[in-house]
Amino acid sequence: KFLSADFKSLYEVLLKFSNIIFSDFSLNITNFKTISALTLNIFLSNYYKINSDIKIINGPIEKEIRKAYYGGLIHVADNGIKVDQAYAYDVNSMYPSVMLNDFPVGNPIMSTDTNLNNYFGFCYAIIIPPLNLDHFLIPFRDNTGKISFPQNKFEGIYCSELLKKSIKYGYIIKIKGGFKFRKGKNIFDQFVLDLKSRRDNAKKENNLALSTVYKLLSNSLYGRMGMNRLDSKTAIVDLEEFENYYYNKNIIDEIRLNNKIILKYNDNINTELIKLINKYNLVNKKGENKEFNIIVNKQKGPLTSLPIAVFVTAYAQAKLMDFKNMKNNRLLYSDTDSIVLEKKLNNSFVDNIKLGFFKLEHKIKEGYFIAPKLYAYINDKNEEIIKAKGIHKNLISYDLFKELYKGNSITLTQTIFKRDYKKSEVYIKERDINLSGKKDFKS
Repeated sequence: KFLSADFKSLYEVLLKFSNIIFSDFSLNITNFKTISALTLNIFLSNYYKINSDIKIINGPIEKEIRKAYYGGLIHVADNGIKVDQAYAYDVNSMYPSVMLNDFPVGNPIMSTDTNLNNYFGFCYAIIIPPLNLDHFLIPFRDNTGKISFPQNKFEGIYCSELLKKSIKYGYIIKIKGGFKFRKGKNIFDQFVLDLKSRRDNAKKENNLALSTVYKLLSNSLYGRMGMNRLDSKTAIVDLEEFENYYYNKNIIDEIRLNNKIILKYNDNINTELIKLINKYNLVNKKGENKEFNIIVNKQKGPLTSLPIAVFVTAYAQAKLMDFKNMKNNRLLYSDTDSIVLEKKLNNSFVDNIKLGFFKLEHKIKEGYFIAPKLYAYINDKNEEIIKAKGIHKNLISYDLFKELYKGNSITLTQTIFKRDYKKSEVYIKERDINLSGKKDFKS
């Protein structure tokens, strides 16, 4: 009886959602498997201008640019902190708001130019951080995928606009080369502003469900642009055959077993591009700038544009830079689109409605920020706000955070469901979650 009612209610929701999408955008939701695919097609069929010249970037260039792709970056003051008064702010539609900026379009140009100001794209850079920041700003991903904020010299490939913004805070940037793009202007403006208008009208009519629909659509386009290709293949080859695959396929992973190699790969790659990269290694030994036009053709796979997705996250990171090292207002915690400060923000940054402005979510009376995605506080309405990623809310309490702040480590046991698709079975298991107290955290 419960399942029957559940299915019926879900059907009613989907039918209503389907009618909204067809009425507003003339699309049938049954043609799309995901909300991001639907949103992309809403953009392409209702807002995209053919002269925008967005390119699908695949192969070795896509692989390099993906190294510059960082999502939400989190800062925690003092690697764990107790606060007695603070202010929690969120940015109104962070990603949609930064989509009003310029974006990389057209075919990439591989360049050995060492002048950062000549780039709108992605740069291989040697980065020297300043000495006087409370929160370092440029991320680095090591070989294991772990992200940190180095305090000593490091290098990598980054969005040019993020590097330009970091100079304001004392970073020294030395460019080795990179990929240049043309600036695409007003590409997403109509899409973002129209959905914002529709959402505002839904709020005025107190239709929160409809408002949520437009919010969901606004936030789903960016992620689709950065989607990774999933159409991979697997092969078992001899060592002699491996070289042919290495130079002609986009290798995702490899496992060596005696005289055999198991390869996971997708698509052919542009061998001429590989030759150019190997020959010039991005920086010409004679010190001469070299630039090569790279023609990008549409290939099989999801319709994506990774450069745009990287720029969206980089613009968001650059926006929050201004609030992470304020002289008279200490940052206590920050996430993708939120900050917690000791003092109130200047009113010029605050507006509850305007895109890209901050809104005050909570006045904090007391709180404990232990680690990324692990915090709890009490607001001025005596409500407990608790965040513990991956932990069921029934297992945690406000007092638990007090113990963690004291340095006491805690082990929680959580019931989880494990699926075995081959056997079509679901197992119920107990899993221990170990939470380290503040004294165990290292900078």
